[in-house]
Amino acid sequence: MWWRFACVRWRDAWCPRACVIAVLGLGACVTSAKSAAKPQLPDRRELPAVPVVPVDTVPRPAPGAETAPPSLPRAVRFGALTEGERIADLAVLAEGDRFLLAWVTYFDGGGSPRASSRATGKREAPAASQQLRGATVGVRVLDAEGEALGSANVISVKADSIGGVSLAAGAAGQGDAGLAWVGKDAGIGQVFVTRLSRAGEKQAQRMVTRSKEGCSDVSLVRHKDGFIIAYVDSRDHTPGIYAVKVGKDLQRVGGERLVALVKGEASDVRMIARGDELVVAWVETRQNAELYGVFAARLLAADLTVRGDPARVILAPQHARGLELAALGEGVALGWIEDRSDAQAGASAQKTALLAGLDPALRLAGEPLRLALPAEPSSIALECDRACHVVIAGSEGDELAFYGLFFEGRSPSPAARLTSLAGVSTEDTTPVVARDWLFFAEDNLRGAGRIRKAKLTWR
Repeated sequence: MWWRFACVRWRDAWCPRACVIAVLGLGACVTSAKSAAKPQLPDRRELPAVPVVPVDTVPRPAPGAETAPPSLPRAVRFGALTEGERIADLAVLAEGDRFLLAWVTYFDGGGSPRASSRATGKREAPAASQQLRGATVGVRVLDAEGEALGSANVISVKADSIGGVSLAAGAAGQGDAGLAWVGKDAGIGQVFVTRLSRAGEKQAQRMVTRSKEGCSDVSLVRHKDGFIIAYVDSRDHTPGIYAVKVGKDLQRVGGERLVALVKGEASDVRMIARGDELVVAWVETRQNAELYGVFAARLLAADLTVRGDPARVILAPQHARGLELAALGEGVALGWIEDRSDAQAGASAQKTALLAGLDPALRLAGEPLRLALPAEPSSIALECDRACHVVIAGSEGDELAFYGLFFEGRSPSPAARLTSLAGVSTEDTTPVVARDWLFFAEDNLRGAGRIRKAKLTWR
């Protein structure tokens, strides 16, 4: 079978010539692992509820009021990179003079892609006829100006969409990188890690889990000559957050570490390195909506020992999703979208974007901030250093709109409208901010997906 990425038109400019990419097999090296006793973890501490201003009380501009939008940030250049299947997740690594893009497509197996396990927190056993098929994981290298350097490389066509994709720079310092994703082995989702060359080509690949019930939601960081991977794994029908270390040859170093048992469903695992520590954050959806929230844990990078008890750092009774995590100063910044049920929302907006800062001990530095936007948000992207560049995607009438703002851990700047697109889906855009570029996915409502780019001016 061959996959084709067709030419697309962005306003008055045509993208590069169409390219045809040969489908590669999974080609994974599988290693055996000895079964170990189920690890134990102390009970987690539960934080008190965080008071948050209801979205209905957030001041909004009066109808007809003239308010001058901020002049910065703004989008100054647009383009399209690939067109083909719909995109389930997108990751971008900015390294040296280039960008590395990785994505995984949707594979619905005959059902609705919108009802994916990643969105609902539920997993269905694959039919026998579907076990040999899966989503596609692809990568592409761009130069510093966002122009493609060669064609896309297909890493696997047996991936699981709910696994997502995660990139981390390699230790060689020559533009190599690691890619974590979830692939199907005998119909069950397992965590795979792939070492990529500077050109985005697969150099080595290995399956690092042997789950009996399936893994999802991977996150990858560099550690010495290898990588550390965090993910969700279900054992005895009980999901948990796990972490594992791999060396330069992608072989596992030591056993898996249980970070936290989950009292419900877990998704949106995110991990960052901070000195000799790792911060892992995730979203839990529980039977009691009043206990929904964002949870976090600190691990020692040397041996993956959990420091203190994993805890709920944000109470999110309206169901948090699309969590993003970034280092901000000595602490961290969190961004996410909250969904409210129809009964909760009534006639008002059902979604809102939130930002929060945590101190080095992962305690809230202030109440979470709800962002009042003309658009109903669907996803959020963060890139932080001394301050955070934030981009929020959402629906504005029948258009997909993007807004940008600054966040320093306290009150954010006013949001500036970056751009909007008509005739496309307003969901599943998976935006990523990397340096002065915004990368995002877009569905054209006819079953095709596209990865787009936009150059941003922040100052």
